[in-house]
Amino acid sequence: MTKQEKRKGRPPQDAPATSSTAELPDGCLTVDGSMLEGGGQILRNAAALAAICSTPVKVVNIRAGRKNPGLRPQHLAGLQLVRDCCQGRLEGGWVNSTAMALLPGSTLAGSYLADTGTAGSCSLLAQAALPCLLMACVRSSQLTEQGNLTNVTISAFTAGKLQVNIAERMIETAQMCVRRAVGRDVPVDCQTNQETSRDAVGDGAGVLIVGQTDTGLLLGGTGIGERGKTSEAVAEEAAETFCSALSSGACADEWLQDQLIIFMALAQGTSKMLCQQPTLHTRTAMVVAEQMTSAHFTVTQQASSLWLIECQGAALAARQQT
Repeated sequence: MTKQEKRKGRPPQDAPATSSTAELPDGCLTVDGSMLEGGGQILRNAAALAAICSTPVKVVNIRAGRKNPGLRPQHLAGLQLVRDCCQGRLEGGWVNSTAMALLPGSTLAGSYLADTGTAGSCSLLAQAALPCLLMACVRSSQLTEQGNLTNVTISAFTAGKLQVNIAERMIETAQMCVRRAVGRDVPVDCQTNQETSRDAVGDGAGVLIVGQTDTGLLLGGTGIGERGKTSEAVAEEAAETFCSALSSGACADEWLQDQLIIFMALAQGTSKMLCQQPTLHTRTAMVVAEQMTSAHFTVTQQASSLWLIECQGAALAARQQT
């Protein structure tokens, strides 16, 4: 496989693009990729835990319930990134594959390149790789006090042919919604960014709202522009998500809660997170973590809109070389 093919997630020479199955090695811990949420998060968490625990893992029925089942370029790029981080071997690593296996080696700090070769998410690549690279030692966390809101930042962007006035309209609507929820005493900083056609690939727009509390927490809300969706609707969507998390008293918004599960599982000691009702992504992450480590999770409802997730961590650390 050429370097370009590897980076762009193209099928290797001995695996035709139409192939969806692979001959996988025996002796791997097997994870069902169709359970619960049934999406790419299962792949990312299973691969990261395999690298950290030095446990060969096999994921079958990959995205079986999706319209286009199997690995997509985004998922493949994440798996290849984890493989590189742990100097491992990836089997079934091509687009459309419905089963894969990762046989990890030793995690090695360094600089790594990942390219989906198409539209993709940098944060989802980081979700897979960061646990591997940060796991020298992770301590338990206690996210149980939201605290008082100290400031809010609203950032809006346009890219390509879309004009900056679209970002300005998103800012205006988002600021109005946030002010309605938090009052006039909390500082709200607004900023716009325009990526021209010379700098951006394609057209797009979006808004991000982030609030910080005096306990050090960050709560967020996002809205992404779509064809036929007004700038005002995008901003209202972001503001609703942010304000919902803030008013609930949660210490992690709905987009963050599942991202923290893997770190709670790997940490030493008992971690706690107060959040809104656990999402399907969060529940899936807990199942995968318990299947691959000795971590144990409990979820209890605290109030009408709050749940407490507790985890007795597995106290694991990645094998790292200097």
